[in-house]
Amino acid sequence: MKAYKSFDKDFCCKRFQYGVGKSYEFEGKIKLCEAGFHACLEAQDVLDYYVQRFAIVELEEVSGERQGDSKIVGKKITILEEITIEELAKHCYWNKLDGLDWSSLLQRQPQFAKHCNWYKLDGFNWIDLLQRQPQLAKHCSWDKLDGFNWIDLLQRQPQFAEYCSWDKLDGTDWSLLLRIQPQFAKHCSWNKLNDTNWSWLLWAQPQFAKYRSWNKLKLKVKKYKFILRKKKV
Repeated sequence: MKAYKSFDKDFCCKRFQYGVGKSYEFEGKIKLCEAGFHACLEAQDVLDYYVQRFAIVELEEVSGERQGDSKIVGKKITILEEITIEELAKHCYWNKLDGLDWSSLLQRQPQFAKHCNWYKLDGFNWIDLLQRQPQLAKHCSWDKLDGFNWIDLLQRQPQFAEYCSWDKLDGTDWSLLLRIQPQFAKHCSWNKLNDTNWSWLLWAQPQFAKYRSWNKLKLKVKKYKFILRKKKV
């Protein structure tokens, strides 16, 4: 059974040395992810493992076990030919990768960006990717990020603020963001913050107290005192 296998820079996998054109047989019982010679039926799946050297292999006496991807285990393996990462890319079924797969792959291997279907990435996929590979921002569909995505991104990478749709942030989002990045206060819709949001924000950034509507708080205190008096009566 032909498959794809990845190796480290020394053409080793789990400290076992391989060689092109050579065959190996495992002594003992094979078990997927534990014992035996492993490879993947689909080229893109090897990118989750070693990503330095690659080969097309022949596996024999293959177990029927499967765990999520196309990884298989066999008792015998023959290294047919070594291929470059560019050649491996030609064998990949890129359309099988979802947004999470792409985000995970490109964080480690951004050179595959030219194969990516960017439409598949959602807001959470994008913030994870941009934190590792900010140069890929040119491909981002910013409208996919919601308020929570934006505060997560801007707390760590404020340089993306120019793309933010500030109206997506609610009171909780604002209180969390301004605690870490107070320079964005000029964009804040202060009326979105409730009492809890204000408490969290002013505890860390008391200079924003001037934007607090204290009259509303006074009315609430008066209302509360009135209720207490009424209960006593």
